[in-house]
Amino acid sequence: MSEIRKIILQFPSLGAFLSEYGERISVEGMLLRSEAPPAAGSRVDIEVVVAEGMRLLRAQGETLWSGTGGGGGGQQAAAVRFDELDEASRTLIHRIVDQRRRDGAAPFILADVQGPRQPRPRDLAVPAAVVPAESVE
Repeated sequence: MSEIRKIILQFPSLGAFLSEYGERISVEGMLLRSEAPPAAGSRVDIEVVVAEGMRLLRAQGETLWSGTGGGGGGQQAAAVRFDELDEASRTLIHRIVDQRRRDGAAPFILADVQGPRQPRPRDLAVPAAVVPAESVE
């Protein structure tokens, strides 16, 4: 079993957390900005804490991709799919999503977040040798 990386995000207030992550979170997962994002495929345990240690959110999940991307303006980021959310965290995320919807904002859809460009199989294909027609019998 792989090791779980603990990530604690500290904010002075709920408003500060919403300002940073409100448009990049859903019950599916989140886009995590970090100077040292967890590696793709790694397990993470994310905890969001506000002033005086009050926990807002706790989730466990898997890093889908890691690197520069996800609309983060060139910043390092990781797309994390949540596997486990406690009930309080799920309720908070639903409230965030509902408020964004009422404000007319587009929902955060984890599957739509594009990570670092990965080579497609056709990008890796070696071109076939070109044989002049007169040499083919």
